[in-house]
Order: sequence, then structure tokens, then C-alpha cells
Amino acid sequence: MTSVTAEQVGRNLHLVVEGAGDAFVISPLPGWAGMALTQQYLGIATGNIEPTGMEALLMHAVDGVTPEREWIEDGPVYTDIQNRLSLAEAQDVLIPAMLWQTVLGTKGVRTYLHEGGGDKGGVKALWSLVSTLGGSSSLISPASALETLIQSQADTRPTSSPQSGGKPGKKPQDRKTSSKNSPKG
Repeated sequence: MTSVTAEQVGRNLHLVVEGAGDAFVISPLPGWAGMALTQQYLGIATGNIEPTGMEALLMHAVDGVTPEREWIEDGPVYTDIQNRLSLAEAQDVLIPAMLWQTVLGTKGVRTYLHEGGGDKGGVKALWSLVSTLGGSSSLISPASALETLIQSQADTRPTSSPQSGGKPGKKPQDRKTSSKNSPKG
């Protein structure tokens, strides 16, 4: 497994992949762009946005925006990552870069790398991001997606019809009220 290290130098994040040469230098996004990137990432993670936008999101995280507020497509940092690294190594640079651009900053990067990167690091950092923003980790839990699927496929027979072999219950209007339960007044 290749080691990735991260260090903030001035305002930039330097990510170094062992044996891959010089650091990948990621400049900070302006606040509006960091918020947009965070919203898109959370939308993809929760299934509200198609995952096809993930590559562009990661590209934007490493190459940023122009002074005219245009996202940079296929910029120099993203191209360098694609040319120098394997797919797994690229993931371990692109995801920390994206997390760094969120409100988590270096905390997100440390969480991802501390957990060993990959899926485990990504999930742990995502939970940290959701928690920091005041959300519930159940929004991104695979169990919640499964629960939603089960509920959508569940048999939804009316509850007022008696089940086979059972006695029908009394309807609320058939029940007698007890003087003990009646409000005094």
C-alpha cells in the first residue's frame, strides 16, 4: 500500500504520494465555491445527485475556479494526478483534497488518511462532515437506503381488515369510555 502524507503549507495543502515525485499542491477555494462543492458532495453521498458528477467535483477540488467564478476543467493539478498516479493513488489524493475544501479542512484530510484512505477513510470523513454540519449520519448510512427500499417494497394491506384466524378488534367508536379516564372539569 502506498503512503500518502498531507501538510498545510501557508494557505495550500501539499499531498505527497510516496515514490511519485513532487507534492500535489492544492490551493484553497473561495468560500462560495467550497460551499457549492460541499453541497454537491453531500448530494452525491446521499443519492440525491447522480454519482456521474463525482469526477468533475474532484477535478474542481484540486484545480479550483477562475477569477470570473468559472470552474476549471481538466486543469494542471488534475491532469498531473491522472498522468502520475494509479487509480487507487489518485483516489487517495483527490478525496483528501476535496475534504480539505469543505468546512472540515485539515481535519477531514487527517480523518481520511488516519483511517487508511479508500472506502473506510471516505466513510469516516463523510460522517465527520455530516456531523459537523449538524446532520445525522443516518442520512448517509447504507442501512437507511436498505430500510427505504424495504419499506417501498413492503406489503401495505389496510390494517382495518381482520387477519385470518384472529378476532376483529373493536373500532374506536364502539369502545365504552370509563368514568376513570374521563377528564374532570
